[in-house]
Amino acid sequence: MFPTLDVDRVAADLNMPEFTRRSTGRLALLRENRALLLLVALFLFFFALTSVARTAWLLEWDHAITTAVQRGRTPLLDLLAEGISLGGDALPLVVLGALAARELLRQGRPMAARFMVAALLALPLNVAIKAWVGRPRPAGDVQVIVPVLGLSFPSGHSMASALVFGFLAFLVWVHTRERRQRVLATSLLATAPVLVGLSRIYLGAHWLSDVIGGWTVGLFLLLLFAEFYKVLARDEVINQPSAALGNVG
Repeated sequence: MFPTLDVDRVAADLNMPEFTRRSTGRLALLRENRALLLLVALFLFFFALTSVARTAWLLEWDHAITTAVQRGRTPLLDLLAEGISLGGDALPLVVLGALAARELLRQGRPMAARFMVAALLALPLNVAIKAWVGRPRPAGDVQVIVPVLGLSFPSGHSMASALVFGFLAFLVWVHTRERRQRVLATSLLATAPVLVGLSRIYLGAHWLSDVIGGWTVGLFLLLLFAEFYKVLARDEVINQPSAALGNVG
């Protein structure tokens, strides 16, 4: 998955000094394995967050943030937050994934379509993680604007939207040739899970740490999907702009 480069041979061919060769080798190793390093960092961060998810001090911190956010409540913001939150619901994400997969098949990108459908597995996976952690949802003096059943950590809306919208953003970045369209569409898609997660805090459906946990798992899966797609779908991206491919992963 992670290509290697014989840096010593290249450096020798260029008659580079030994110190420069070693420095170049270290930089190349980091560059070639940056996706792996980020995956490890995300995994460790999520594990650490999970280990403190039910502690009193984290709950106190979460409670203070939710209270501060909800001080600015207005009927218009309530309506806006509820609308944004719908973007992370299961049904809209399934519909989006199915429509995107159909369009990708029409464009002759079957591997991208398979990955797009696979991204929807974030929904049942989130249920399993919640059952493992067992953290209750916000209650007490927190204003629960939209009552929700079930457990809280990590936020399913944040996790699933990060993977589904994020992988769609990745595909747009890779397969769109015109730079302005690529940047605009990718930025809009990448913003969606951020807004969805923040709306869940405002609505009292999740704590901030729930949302951060959801984003972390979503990003972890997104990076895995992106790396595997670049390996398994080389024929689908062979004619894509080199700049787009070079900046992913």
